[in-house]
Amino acid sequence: MYFDTLQSLGLSGHEQAVYIFLLKNGKSTPTEIEQGERMHRPIVYRAISSLLGKGLLKVFTKGKRKYYVAESPDALAQLFKRTEEKFVDDIEDLHQLHNKTAGKPMVTFSEGRRAIEEAYLDVPRTVEKDGTYYRYISSSELNRTRFLPKTYREQRNKKGLNRYIICNKAIQKKNPSLGAEVKVIPEKHDLFADNISQVIYKDKVAIVDFDTESVITIQSQKFADFQKKIFKILYERL
Repeated sequence: MYFDTLQSLGLSGHEQAVYIFLLKNGKSTPTEIEQGERMHRPIVYRAISSLLGKGLLKVFTKGKRKYYVAESPDALAQLFKRTEEKFVDDIEDLHQLHNKTAGKPMVTFSEGRRAIEEAYLDVPRTVEKDGTYYRYISSSELNRTRFLPKTYREQRNKKGLNRYIICNKAIQKKNPSLGAEVKVIPEKHDLFADNISQVIYKDKVAIVDFDTESVITIQSQKFADFQKKIFKILYERL
């Protein structure tokens, strides 16, 4: 039905009613429109004003009276053309806004036990099947495991995720099943026991502070790729 077409062109219900009334009845006064469509006069005048602005009505004056006539439906095609041109211009402006923000890191901060559990679970949820992630563990085994969700290992193993881990010697001794690919920070350099864990996966870097129970997540493919490079360089040298 043409009402849907008129609505898609931006005509309100009242504007549609006035325009169709004038197409059917020809030259009419606001009073005749008001009576014919049973509208309040202020609504009729607002619809007329809007339709005039859209180029869909003409106005004639005879004495003190004003009469309004609907333009041919060809005027709707012109309105569509103008709407289309505006749409294209607006889309281009939106593209420019998107281009300005595309690639910028999105940083989130969360606190509490649940936030840490979510940081763990986001890894198997985000990384594709048989994908890889990289983790620094510089926390005590107690701190690390007490925040570990019960379903984390199950979800990780179900997707067959590969993991590379850099940790301290104490953690490796306590938990030799951390992963097949584990490297240890030599004690002569650092105890590496800051109660902080960092995981790099997909386009994210999550930093967990177990002491304050807080998580900082940076989502940026560029930033994540950079951190992966640093991890691999360190990993190869250990």
